[in-house]
Amino acid sequence: MWLAWSALHVVPPISLLALASARRARPVVTPEELFAALDGRTLTSGGNRLTIEVFSVRDEAGSRWIQLALKGSESQHVLTLRLKPGETAQRVMFTLSSWLTDPTGTSEVINVA
Repeated sequence: MWLAWSALHVVPPISLLALASARRARPVVTPEELFAALDGRTLTSGGNRLTIEVFSVRDEAGSRWIQLALKGSESQHVLTLRLKPGETAQRVMFTLSSWLTDPTGTSEVINVA
């Protein structure tokens, strides 16, 4: 006779601190995954619809560097973002949306890290 619970493995208990830490930890996004997640996405700012064209995503010198263009019918921007390594597409989209609210007076390199 085979009982379902006889196939279970005993797992040592986990501390609440370790559990909370595991919940806070976010998965690391590779440069390739970030490239795929961003390239071709659209942003809307002030009624202008912009398409993201990613040229490169690299982790170098302790930072994540993203070279991209925002192309729309009314405007075009070519930018380089410097972020923390492992940053996600959501963070990049938030950064770009924030920057688009007032792009004047900034250089082509946006430092977020």
